[in-house]
Amino acid sequence: ICVVSALAIGVWLARKQVATTTIQGFLRSKGVTADIQIEKLQFNAAQIRDLRIGPANKPTLTADLTTLAWHYDSKARLFVIDSLKIDGAKIFLSINEAGQIDFGALKPFIVPSTGPKRSSINGVQLHDAIVTLNLPQGVGRARLSVWGGEVTGLRGRADVTLPAFYVVDPDLNDPGVSAPIRLGFATQQFKDSA
Repeated sequence: ICVVSALAIGVWLARKQVATTTIQGFLRSKGVTADIQIEKLQFNAAQIRDLRIGPANKPTLTADLTTLAWHYDSKARLFVIDSLKIDGAKIFLSINEAGQIDFGALKPFIVPSTGPKRSSINGVQLHDAIVTLNLPQGVGRARLSVWGGEVTGLRGRADVTLPAFYVVDPDLNDPGVSAPIRLGFATQQFKDSA
């Protein structure tokens, strides 16, 4: 009994390192380089500091604080993220000459997989993320907030500053100065009618 108790205590004390290694291994299996620092870990929740997705010298996403809660739906055989809150995010994307967005290291999370669905996200909150978008005509920036989930759909807003190439403001007589454009958006999840 003493050996089992000591082993259980050792596993409990090493749970953050075990979880970090497991998450990084999962991400590597998807071809994603990442670095995380788990600050708090519970059975169904975690708080992560200094999240980085993508190579250290050119990350696609960094976040100061990420908080998530989850459960496993054994009936549906699905890992369900009940809430995912990301604060202090910086996202770096690009658009090529053909107008295609390069999501970088985020691509495995954005482009749907062809296999069976293994996870679901019920709630996302992304507050005031700074998005840098490299375009063939220059660099654009946005402050982005998104909320919602797979069932309810996503809603959001973005304050976008376009590259100087796109800006023509006759009142300012300076094509390199512009005010941000505020955009709102929403998606809706549609059920199959079959």
